[in-house]
Amino acid sequence: MTITYNHNELGNYYVPPNQKFKICVDIGANCGTFSLKYQDVFEKIHAYEPQSECFNICKEKFLQYKHITVYEEAVYYDDKSSVTMVSHINNDSGSCAIISDIIKNEG
Repeated sequence: MTITYNHNELGNYYVPPNQKFKICVDIGANCGTFSLKYQDVFEKIHAYEPQSECFNICKEKFLQYKHITVYEEAVYYDDKSSVTMVSHINNDSGSCAIISDIIKNEG
């Protein structure tokens, strides 16, 4: 199988040849576009999406792909922290807000 990538098109990502058919971690999977598009490139994909609406879309999309596992979790360097995600009721998956007292404005 030959996989061709057109890097000039929006939404295409470069996967180094030595990483093909290995494990991928999709952090912030949103609605699963990356994982679905590149599902034939990786042996296993772990997709993380904390926003419930997007997680449910991913879960539904990935039912037929046994090598893609989706987690309703955020990825953060400190496993003792948690945040609450709030999204639009109209399923606008392009934006959401975080409710948390641990987020600080460094600016």
